[in-house]
Amino acid sequence: MTPEALRTLATVAILALVMGLSIAVLARVAARTKARPELFRKLVHIGAGFVAVSFAWLFEDTWPVVLLSLGGVLFVIGVRRWAPLKRTIGPLLHGVERTSVGDYCLPIVIPLIHGLAMPDRVLYIIPILVLTLADAAAALVGVRIGRLSYRTGEGAKTVEGSLAMALVSGLIVVIALSIDGVEPGRAFAIAAMIAMLITLTEAVCWRGLDNLVVPVATFALLQIYLEMPVQLLGIRFGVGLFLIGLAVYWHRIAGLIGAAGLAVVLVLYASWSLGGWEWLVAPSVVVASVPFLGARSSDTPDEHHGVGTVLSFGLGPLIWVLYDGAIQPPGAMLVPFVTACSAALGVIGIVRWRFDRAAGRCDRLLPAKLVLVVLGGAVLFGAVMSEHAIWLTVAYSLGASAIAAALVAVSPAERPGKWWNARWVLRAAVIVVVSAIPLVIDSFM
Repeated sequence: MTPEALRTLATVAILALVMGLSIAVLARVAARTKARPELFRKLVHIGAGFVAVSFAWLFEDTWPVVLLSLGGVLFVIGVRRWAPLKRTIGPLLHGVERTSVGDYCLPIVIPLIHGLAMPDRVLYIIPILVLTLADAAAALVGVRIGRLSYRTGEGAKTVEGSLAMALVSGLIVVIALSIDGVEPGRAFAIAAMIAMLITLTEAVCWRGLDNLVVPVATFALLQIYLEMPVQLLGIRFGVGLFLIGLAVYWHRIAGLIGAAGLAVVLVLYASWSLGGWEWLVAPSVVVASVPFLGARSSDTPDEHHGVGTVLSFGLGPLIWVLYDGAIQPPGAMLVPFVTACSAALGVIGIVRWRFDRAAGRCDRLLPAKLVLVVLGGAVLFGAVMSEHAIWLTVAYSLGASAIAAALVAVSPAERPGKWWNARWVLRAAVIVVVSAIPLVIDSFM
């Protein structure tokens, strides 16, 4: 083994020892002071984040970071499973009463970002600092001074906490890019975009998944926006603000709960920003038609109209727009994208029908409304995209809507029981599979 490798291993060992001792001391202090568990969890989070930031200078290769992260994962497993650690460290890391995988996500995402970003230190530092400081600011501000709350998939978050997330994220990005030599106007525009989108992303994450999603999304957005003209950044920021304002108004009409409206914003914004304005037609039809198909009644369970429901309907279309961006020529996946939106309408219709029937108040016009919406959306898309035959788009859309509704209708996951928690995953899978039918048919023609 070379002297350099030995020095690297010694550095890894010292960092692991320092982190372990720091967590032990914090656990001791937490046990003595009886302070809020969230405070000490965030102190551990911040400490781990600053140690991770140092990796940009300590390690040019990613393997030492992977080694430390493997140790972190083993430590987390030990805290959850091994009685002595669970008794002493467990209250510090898991004192908040909610199911979370955030402690697993943190050691996984750090080597991932390090491997993707290095040797460009700024691309590594910004996502880790956003995860470390902005997320901590959102949590602490929300706990201390948060008054305006909104519901999420696991409880509630506060408007004040989300604003703190946006402010700290923006400051981190603008300061880091300015130090790196990016002109102030461009740095500010990029910071504004990332602050807005990362705050939306954090708002719709649950069970600690923001520890994984936030830094990955920050890195991806930096890659996109660093080369984008400032004028285009301004347009995108304006569109984002418009969609947020629309969601605040629209989500009540549609009967959505809390952050579900923000999840709609992310789906619409991603469709437009990654694909183009043509990709906004079909999901806009879905969004606009939800109140027409039947808004939520006062006794509908919240879980039917939360973030998970929106993402289960939006995942299929997002997969196609992302796939389209990875292939040539662009626009080849527009028909499966529209088919996925039609399949989502079919699933929305059957879920609405089954719930209303169980409640004893069926809307007998719902099937006709659904056909009208799917048909109108397909004709509108076919008219906008002249190179696609309208009749073919209509046939695919109506077929996908009917097949998706039938598959969900017979699914055991839609009946309360042991599979009930899997219903969102099944709905998303049905939409993705059904929307691939045009590609299968085209391959045989």
